[in-house]
Amino acid sequence: YTEHYTNNATRTDYQPASTFKPVILAAALADEAKTQSGKTITTNTLYDGTSKRPVVGSDIAFAPENEDDQDYGKVTVQTAMNKS
Repeated sequence: YTEHYTNNATRTDYQPASTFKPVILAAALADEAKTQSGKTITTNTLYDGTSKRPVVGSDIAFAPENEDDQDYGKVTVQTAMNKS
């Protein structure tokens, strides 16, 4: 907010995006979801924090950048969530 001077949470033209990340993570942890390699996801599961990393398995080419377009290398799911 202090950088944009707009509260994105109250905008009707803006998708909620990160608002749902904790809900999705909680569901994944509760359901013992698996990574693509078949390992159970935990808060210590390593995540590739590379900006513009292509989404695997999508029918549409999608490679979202990190908000600051920085590469973070390997980070845990917990760290990624905390910084998201």
